[in-house]
Amino acid sequence: FSILLLNSDNGYSSYRDREFKSYHNEQGEFTVNGAYPGTVHLMFRSPGLADQTVTVDGVRSAETLEGIVVSLEAGLSLTGVVRNIDGAALPGAYLYIGSLPRSEWEYEREEKATADAGGNYRLDSLPSGPVTIAAYAKGYLGQSATVEMRGPNTTYDFVLNTGGTVEGYVYVNGVAHAGANIYGSSQGPAGQQNVQSTTDSTGFYQIAGLAEGTVSVNASYNDGVQQRNL
Repeated sequence: FSILLLNSDNGYSSYRDREFKSYHNEQGEFTVNGAYPGTVHLMFRSPGLADQTVTVDGVRSAETLEGIVVSLEAGLSLTGVVRNIDGAALPGAYLYIGSLPRSEWEYEREEKATADAGGNYRLDSLPSGPVTIAAYAKGYLGQSATVEMRGPNTTYDFVLNTGGTVEGYVYVNGVAHAGANIYGSSQGPAGQQNVQSTTDSTGFYQIAGLAEGTVSVNASYNDGVQQRNL
């Protein structure tokens, strides 16, 4: 089994997988060092079993808390298909356990599964009860859902909407500017969603997958001396 030590309430993100520490003990015994005083969270993981997070209160410097007992249950599986509103499969869609990452650069790093050519996905090692999952495909609005896990395999399909598109040009002193970075932010069905683009040789940009309503758009470029933002 392996254990991830979380010293804050920020929760778990998949990029922390590399921070898990492995244990090999026939009695299942473990010792976790380096916990900051206060409240810590220990996430336990073992193949075929559901991840479980245990909250430990009252951690003090130079003291050891003993007798923490953790029981891991058999992991459950969630399968389904990711489609668009026309019914077409979305191969390569990203699936997450928990909420959708806020920034586009985190989408690939945080994913827990990727839909295959038919849009099919599978998430394993889930606990029983309600589990929050999310799906995202480039150019589409992300979507999150809370699924009740009640058996060894539960099915849930995602239908993603394309959302809206904002496009335009970036000019610097009246001249089209290539290579400017464009960032767009909107509040969608899965929370705040940030997407980005870069202007082409004509200064044109396009950002898609935006929620209906007010969108914040930022253009950033370097004028050779400093970073400029609008």
